[in-house]
Amino acid sequence: LAAWTLPAYGTGVSSNTALTAAWRNQLPEVTCPITAAERGDLYAKQIKLTVRPYLSRPFGDSRVLDVGSGYGFTAVGLGYRCREVVALEPHPERANYSRRLIGETNMANVKVRQGTLEYFPERQTFDVAVVNNVLGYVSDPQRALERISRCLRPGGVAFLMIPNRLWPLDQQYHLPFLSYLPRSLGSLYLRLAGKALDYSQGNRGATYL
Repeated sequence: LAAWTLPAYGTGVSSNTALTAAWRNQLPEVTCPITAAERGDLYAKQIKLTVRPYLSRPFGDSRVLDVGSGYGFTAVGLGYRCREVVALEPHPERANYSRRLIGETNMANVKVRQGTLEYFPERQTFDVAVVNNVLGYVSDPQRALERISRCLRPGGVAFLMIPNRLWPLDQQYHLPFLSYLPRSLGSLYLRLAGKALDYSQGNRGATYL
């Protein structure tokens, strides 16, 4: 993965350092710079450690659906650890980038499908569904969860990572208190900060409140 860098629309993240055994065996210090490939590998390790106690079969024998797989780095990390990965990504450019990445890394057990859960045909065929920082940004999280559930075999496990809406610093735009605002004020805040024009894709994750 050393030669792979994110395209211009993947701001703030690069992949110019090869994956090493050190990144697979121990977590880096918080202050260390981390590349997209390394982050994807760490996410894959975290996913494996989290879901493994709940699976009826070894994680290495599992079939995994990566929902909203982005540029494919987590899917590649999962591919090293399980039998098969299907990376589902709605954004055409990111899906194409993932295909090239997977082709270059010779990950024969990782497949990329461009599309959404709404039109995803497979039912009850996956042991694990990974939903990494996606659910907080969809318009109907309940419906999305129902579709994810349809993809899982009986006893399957969903791994959900969702931004905390009450965390003071927004995880996507790195602006303080952005997620506290109504969408109209959030959009104004983004424009004034020069980050984006609209907050329609902002964090809508549910909270206890």
